Amino acid sequence: MTYSQQSESVPTSVDHWHAQASSSDISRFSTQLKDWEQEYDQVEAGEFSGTLKDIALNDVRLFREQMSVAVAQYVHMPEGLVNVLVPVKVSPQVGQDHSRALVADAITLLPQNQDMYFIGSGQTDYAVISVEEDGLLNQLCAADQSSMLDARRNYSLMVSPDYLGLLRQRLPLLLDQQLDLASRLSAEQMREHDKALQSELMDIVVQLYTGYDGFGHEIDYRPLSRQHQNLVRRSHEFALSEEGSEASILDVCKALNIPRRTLNYAFQRATGMSAVRYLRSVKLNNARRDILKDQDGIGDIAARYGFYHGGYFGQEYRKLFGETPTATRESGILVGLS
Repeated sequence: MTYSQQSESVPTSVDHWHAQASSSDISRFSTQLKDWEQEYDQVEAGEFSGTLKDIALNDVRLFREQMSVAVAQYVHMPEGLVNVLVPVKVSPQVGQDHSRALVADAITLLPQNQDMYFIGSGQTDYAVISVEEDGLLNQLCAADQSSMLDARRNYSLMVSPDYLGLLRQRLPLLLDQQLDLASRLSAEQMREHDKALQSELMDIVVQLYTGYDGFGHEIDYRPLSRQHQNLVRRSHEFALSEEGSEASILDVCKALNIPRRTLNYAFQRATGMSAVRYLRSVKLNNARRDILKDQDGIGDIAARYGFYHGGYFGQEYRKLFGETPTATRESGILVGLS
């Protein structure tokens, strides 16, 4: 596989831009979203491809990410922003459980200024509206302001199916239209279009804090549990530590003082897969990042993550990424990824 990376950006000011990017390299793709700290790990076998469309209009932003395989996403949410995620296409198999951070049949209110973890299924496709908290507060009455300030954690917003369907169609359409216009019109001509879009996006977010969706149906706000995600994250960090590089699942349980049954249950609820499969994928992703950026031998890198048998490492690596470690290094060098 040869890695590809394409990006196009039309900045009009420091906080105002129209951009789109695509990549077949998951590590590079995770860095394309400006001003967001995030790390992606591929946890499903197959060839990765990702596309990003992103527009920022001063205090309102809209972006859409599409990915071809299941990806574990670790994101530190930016400070001072309210972020609303609309699932354009998310598999119900990994997104109906409200113990997870992303729900397939609901809008998700992302936590503010916190670390967030979730796994998107294969063919994950979602849009996010991001608005400045201060600007949103100015448009709400006192009671709704209080509700908003109390709702800084992860919530699912159960709106009517008709309204969710409308947003799933409307947001991608708005992005495509705006990016097309940005490539054809002057900056001055774009101002009126940007102003109208900014108003529409702000209205959508304001509507979600009034208690009723755009069709007049009452919204059911449900807090999303972080307990299982926290256990997964702690296991993730331990597995990548020097102490945990060779650890078995029993070693992870002992180090974190967690019963094995509890750990397995947490992984199934939060990731939809076993702890063994998930942690092996995480180590392979980190090995892959090192292969692309380090000059160390592939065997040395594999051993760094507890893979001491070259044949087994190569087998599992190829199963997950669809190529050998050597092909990764050679392809990365060709496009300057290392």
